[in-house]
Amino acid sequence: MRILAIDDDPIILDTINHYLPEDQNYVLDCHASAESALASLKASQLTYDCILLDIMLPGTDGIEFCQVLRGMKQYSATPILMITANREPGLMQRAFDAGATDFLPKPLNAIELRARVISAGMLNESIATANDARQELSKLTNMRFDYIPNIGVEGVYDIRTLENHLLRYPPGCYAMSLISLKVDALWHIFNPKEPSLFLEGLRHSAQAFSAVMGAETAKIAYVGKGCFVGIIHGRKRINTSELTNRFDQELSVLWDQKATAMLSPPKGKIKLVSDQRFWSGLSIGNKLREFAPISEEAFTPSSRLEDNIFTELAW
Repeated sequence: MRILAIDDDPIILDTINHYLPEDQNYVLDCHASAESALASLKASQLTYDCILLDIMLPGTDGIEFCQVLRGMKQYSATPILMITANREPGLMQRAFDAGATDFLPKPLNAIELRARVISAGMLNESIATANDARQELSKLTNMRFDYIPNIGVEGVYDIRTLENHLLRYPPGCYAMSLISLKVDALWHIFNPKEPSLFLEGLRHSAQAFSAVMGAETAKIAYVGKGCFVGIIHGRKRINTSELTNRFDQELSVLWDQKATAMLSPPKGKIKLVSDQRFWSGLSIGNKLREFAPISEEAFTPSSRLEDNIFTELAW
């Protein structure tokens, strides 16, 4: 297993080398800075199965370098384990937003380090297998309307990434509203033989939804079939009619007729997924699971007892 380790503390690098020895099939490439690691990445033809990255680095810090790695095609999904002695929630959130997979606390523990690295290797193999299967399926059936592509819009996640983000919330109740956006007319530009038109329509819709929601605080995920879900933080009641109007206005400004081959932008419909306004990270994460795979019931506010914050708070 090839591992890239970046930490400016030589003791940490020595510890990693000791805990992940070569005779146990670990091949380490260690660097004291992001700049050195990046130069090595550009010069090497080999790729890494896992990256151990210190958050606090001189020069380009770990969070910035994590973003750089995620921008490289070969490392867009590679497990990145951030090494840190700082458990401050804001710092950890920035790291997750940059694409970090998980954290390793200092001082390093041999059992925990090996377990996380082994899990990262298994994840990497699963991703590779899934990618191979998806590519083969694409050759046979082209693109389906319910397929969930990488839209490439900042702040728009896939549903599982958003769920994992929510499950990492510290214990407690949070004022949040869960809403859905359905853009029905996107179906009219969907063509499995020429998916680029549909993807452009999705990107425009995601950008408009992000602008309306407030990209800095809102969390958005695309769930297939021209549908999105969004989480808005705060106690303010949500006026879905106003949000829908603002979305339609924003989309009309962003819409590219040439790129989508559609003269008029589609209309959206924003609804509350649930009337519940206070959630734990666990309860709202559980609610999101209804969208994978997406069903029409996901757009109807649920009255299930399990949706009550006091029955789902299991911290």
